[in-house]
Amino acid sequence: MGEVGYHYEERCHLDYDSVLAFGRGRIENAEGEKVRLLQVFAEKYIELYRKPLSDGGKKFGRDRVSECCLVVIELDELTGRRERTVEGQPKKTVWHHKF
Repeated sequence: MGEVGYHYEERCHLDYDSVLAFGRGRIENAEGEKVRLLQVFAEKYIELYRKPLSDGGKKFGRDRVSECCLVVIELDELTGRRERTVEGQPKKTVWHHKF
């Protein structure tokens, strides 16, 4: 949890990050595309999926694809905010990106 600061004699400040995404979502039903997207997702978060098969790596199997639903979001716009306490003072960073 973020550091709590003081404001008007009250504790009310928390460091935070937030992102808002705007776009159109669709459910991906094509088995081959679901396998491809799940592999990309697994590679991002699990080292075993990034390794080559010859080094003991793993690929996402088709046998589990029916267990999940993939929602693909085609982004139009992203906004983000970050606030951190720096030397006792809140510091804000705000960004906006359109695709």
